Amino acid sequence: MEAELKAITEAKEKAEAEMKAAKEAKEKLEAELKAITENKNTNSAPLPDNQQTTENIQDDDEKESEVASTTPDSPSIQEIEERIKKLIDEKRIIQTYQPVMALFDDGGESNIDLYKTGLQAIIEEDLELNEMLVDISVFSISLQQIINEWILRQIFLRITETGKTECKNHFLVSVTEAWFSDISLFNWLQKILSQTKKYAPGKSIILNLPIDIFNKHQKRAKPLIDTLHKSYNFRVAISNIESLDTISSDCQLTSSNILMLSADKLQQLTAMLGPEKVTTENDDENNEKQNLLQYLKTKGIRIITTGIEDATLLTDAITNGTDYAIGSFVGEVQNSLVESGTVESFDLT
Repeated sequence: MEAELKAITEAKEKAEAEMKAAKEAKEKLEAELKAITENKNTNSAPLPDNQQTTENIQDDDEKESEVASTTPDSPSIQEIEERIKKLIDEKRIIQTYQPVMALFDDGGESNIDLYKTGLQAIIEEDLELNEMLVDISVFSISLQQIINEWILRQIFLRITETGKTECKNHFLVSVTEAWFSDISLFNWLQKILSQTKKYAPGKSIILNLPIDIFNKHQKRAKPLIDTLHKSYNFRVAISNIESLDTISSDCQLTSSNILMLSADKLQQLTAMLGPEKVTTENDDENNEKQNLLQYLKTKGIRIITTGIEDATLLTDAITNGTDYAIGSFVGEVQNSLVESGTVESFDLT
């Protein structure tokens, strides 16, 4: 019996120890659960404003990166140039003409219709391409040369289509670096000029010569321009004029009798003094300095004011003494002149 009582007592003590251990384990588990709950509540609480902003920016950046990764890359300049070449080959490029308005009446030159020439792609889905074609100087020299030849060929066809030696329409043609990068374009042009000699096409063409391009390639540009002017009667209009201080010498150097200026540049021209007049003692009324515009006019130089987009700009240009005006207010770009069925009859190669 004593042995049984002893065994019962030991079992009781063992059970109490196990219950105590279980109770401690339960308390520990409850404490852990409480800590987990408190931590969860802390994480779900609103973040400070600056921290929220930072995380939102990061989220936005990630979204933008995802969008960018799914957006097709913009075509490269090489791809655009290949597309233009293809459009030319497919005859999906047309000549454009923007009227240049004469603001004087001398019974001769003012009766000539002058147009600034360009080109336009016959497409509907890509307006950006036509915006790029406004300034072909952004393209490679090889593509510039292709475009220059294409534009000149259209102009020669237009000049020769009437079969007359005098063309009522005159054309302002942009000169790019391709004209002076080598002599291949000039050689091609001389060949065309020999084919059309009886029409004297040079009399109907004004070269829009950016003065910065001329200065950059002056060693080659000057003899080429002089030849076109003296031998073929091309006229020269200089543009991209930054400094008015050298404008008189620039005209002499390029054999130019036309200046293309913005309205702002024209205003500056009237505010600058030209060389002092040579006067006699009895010529007191003329014994004063001319402004630079007046001086240039005495040298037979005409002024084309560009960027005429409204009536105010046109009125100011006329008041300041311009000879021609060009801009959307004066005349929008058009894709044809008077239609003729003989345009393609003269083969130029």
